[in-house]
Amino acid sequence: MSQHELVNIPPEPPLLSYQQHPKVSADDRLTAKLVGKINLVFGAMMFITFLVVDLVVGVRQRSEVVFALPALWGALMFLSGIAILRQRFWFFSLLVAGFTLIGFPVGTTLGGYTIYVLCWPGVRQLYTEKALGSAVNT
Repeated sequence: MSQHELVNIPPEPPLLSYQQHPKVSADDRLTAKLVGKINLVFGAMMFITFLVVDLVVGVRQRSEVVFALPALWGALMFLSGIAILRQRFWFFSLLVAGFTLIGFPVGTTLGGYTIYVLCWPGVRQLYTEKALGSAVNT
């Protein structure tokens, strides 16, 4: 008798090969593009809004850092939207979505949905295929 049979531990399943990963559906591609575009637009709106408030209006009641942070946040969301559309830098997009959760109520909704979509197996597969395709082509 083997050791697994004595202790009633099932044997470990074999590792999945690249071909056994989930297939990417059209819904995965469409939803990832939609989330990327929403992040892109919302980030651009935040960046431009807070940059205009800071530079043009000149409202500086507190420190300059307080007014620079929302503009930086918007720029990061804009870059995250570009990264999602190009299926690059998955962890960066996930990290920015985590920071976006702070901005209640719109940021919480957008950040939560972005994290939800980025963690779909099909969307993860999009990033893997893109990375493997670029590694093969170089």
